[in-house]
Amino acid sequence: MKAKFTFVRPIIGAGASVVGARLFAAAVLGASSFAVAAHAPPAPACAMQPQGGMLVSADCEDPAFNERTFVIDRTAEVATPLPHTRVEAHFEPRDGQPQFRITLYLPPRAGWQGRFFQHAYPLEQPENLADVEFALRHGGYLVNVKGVPCGCGGYRPDAAAAKLARNYARKFYGASGHIYGYLWGGSGGGLLTIGAAENTQDVWDGIAPYVMPNAGSLLNINAVGALANLALRDRLAAISEAVKPGSRQDPMATLDPEQRAIFAEALGLGIPEKTFESAAGDPSGGGALLMFLSGGVKSEDPGYVDDFWSKPGYEGVDPAPYLRAAKRDEMIDITEVRRDETGAVTSIAHAHAADLGPVGPLGPVAFEFWLYAPDGKTRLGEISGKISGSAIAVQGAPKPIVAGQLGSGLQGAAPSAASSGLAGLAPGYKVRVNNLFNLALHYYHRHALPTERDMYAYDQFRNPDGTPRFPQRKFLASTAQAVSTAGGAPQTGRIRAKVIVNQSMLDGGAAPWMADWYAKRVRATLGPQRFADNFRLYFNDNAVHMDSAVQGEQAARIVSYVPALYQSILDLSAWAERGVAPAQSTAYIVERSQVRLAPAAAQRRGIQPVVDLTVTGSDRVEAAVGQPVTFQGTVQAPRGGGQVSSVAWWFGDEAFKLDPQPVSVKTGSLKLTRTHTFTKPGTYFVTLWATSRRGVATEKPGPAIQNLDRVRVVVR
Repeated sequence: MKAKFTFVRPIIGAGASVVGARLFAAAVLGASSFAVAAHAPPAPACAMQPQGGMLVSADCEDPAFNERTFVIDRTAEVATPLPHTRVEAHFEPRDGQPQFRITLYLPPRAGWQGRFFQHAYPLEQPENLADVEFALRHGGYLVNVKGVPCGCGGYRPDAAAAKLARNYARKFYGASGHIYGYLWGGSGGGLLTIGAAENTQDVWDGIAPYVMPNAGSLLNINAVGALANLALRDRLAAISEAVKPGSRQDPMATLDPEQRAIFAEALGLGIPEKTFESAAGDPSGGGALLMFLSGGVKSEDPGYVDDFWSKPGYEGVDPAPYLRAAKRDEMIDITEVRRDETGAVTSIAHAHAADLGPVGPLGPVAFEFWLYAPDGKTRLGEISGKISGSAIAVQGAPKPIVAGQLGSGLQGAAPSAASSGLAGLAPGYKVRVNNLFNLALHYYHRHALPTERDMYAYDQFRNPDGTPRFPQRKFLASTAQAVSTAGGAPQTGRIRAKVIVNQSMLDGGAAPWMADWYAKRVRATLGPQRFADNFRLYFNDNAVHMDSAVQGEQAARIVSYVPALYQSILDLSAWAERGVAPAQSTAYIVERSQVRLAPAAAQRRGIQPVVDLTVTGSDRVEAAVGQPVTFQGTVQAPRGGGQVSSVAWWFGDEAFKLDPQPVSVKTGSLKLTRTHTFTKPGTYFVTLWATSRRGVATEKPGPAIQNLDRVRVVVR
């Protein structure tokens, strides 16, 4: 079989034809695919479900993603990160779909153990060699479906790629039995993988969503975060200090009543209190991400911005002082239109540079440029650009006005300016520079409550009888985004594969409570026994949203959850293939939408070690310069979590360096004592960082799962 693969490979190159690619695929995949498929019974079409989304099973065919639209572009033998065969392919676009690209990374036959792994994300991402190495080292080939700019498609391209890759692997390896498969994805990929868990059957054996949002996240939770950043701007430094270890301060203490209410609102919507330690570092006030997530509002609910600033019940009618101070809305006269050699407009000069002044607390990303006719009343569209001195740098063609938004639409517009880009633009036209839409988005979460009444974090926006406290929009952007990213179906909890969720305790985007909400849905749908047989939830303490490497001094206060994620995927493999049940879910409670973990490893459970650091029995000590300070630390691996494998200290009084040292004693519980002398006055945060892993003494130890703890030392 390998010889057959090698023989046909030369016909596949960068310029190979679709016919040649399909001949190659037919040779490798066998009579069940491509041109030969006409002789086999046609697979039944995958069916759409009443609640939305397509139910994709192992033996149905997706009309858009199937062996007839699957094209292999090239193959290659690759040496890094480990030797493997790389197969690059794509699905031919159908019915307006974008082109989805697929890459398979297949280990040599001797290293394959009958499984595959697959990491899913809806948007374009660079190649992740860590995933490739993980799959190859653990006896699996990796399937990667490259996301697309629109983030559309949901789980369907991934499901089709998984099924086609199984066929490919059977021929490539000469296998006949079941090939086990494991899917994981985070953030938007968390929505996608939940969609896959609920709307596919026998495509994957285990699924691992991580940092998973829900219909109450996305635009909504970023809106409340941006609102807190805006309203608390002059108090963020004090809040940051108050939430650090050993502060002895109440973060509410310096806030006025309005600020206290907004801080409580953000905490009540699930933003972890400890995330405010770094909130002062966001100069845009959340504006960039807010605008990125807002496209659906402009297209589906264009009247929102007008209503926000004009209708009773909306905050813009009688704005709070901080909102009034942030508002910018100025009409400027165009004095010169600058064009390149092709005639395209590059910038627009105006006579109001002094009036525009600084771009304000929200940063330049918050500003929009609405184009008006010389009468100053007829709105023609919106210019994409940015303020640059006494000019507006133009980026791309103008966007047409949407009926119902501020202004009077295209009526009376000069055709050259409105419908032919900016060809007819000349001095005398006007631009309205404003941040009205961005500011209105800061309150969007109040006016677009999810319809799921069991989303308890939103109870704060309802009256005792359940009615909303604020006017509501018909279009719910966060719900629409969540459903679209997931593949067209809402989250019901009806999972069809084994699932392990990893959620981060310092995640302000996919808040910890969202995983608790989903676990409750799964339990209510499956019942207690099937829930226990098919679902786990692990919280990762001191971890944030991003799965990128923790850089620099950040490692003194946050940890990477990726090792815990990889261990969860290996646990799914053991669960599905050998019936080895994974560790129990993390134990926690929820108080006003804030998740609290059990303090000790034996009670907390899960798979992450628990680190406890004290100084004189507390999280704070005051000492004199030159006085030795003694720290006591305990590192405990949970039951079944292996052994403590490494520890590192950082005392905060020198250039940052985290230098983990292996632990010589193989134990699941380690006590440590360390004495340090501070030579200068100041406030220092001391970190004890540690890892635990399974199979420490074996040739193939498990991933090193991280955690840390900190204390405060005030040296006078």
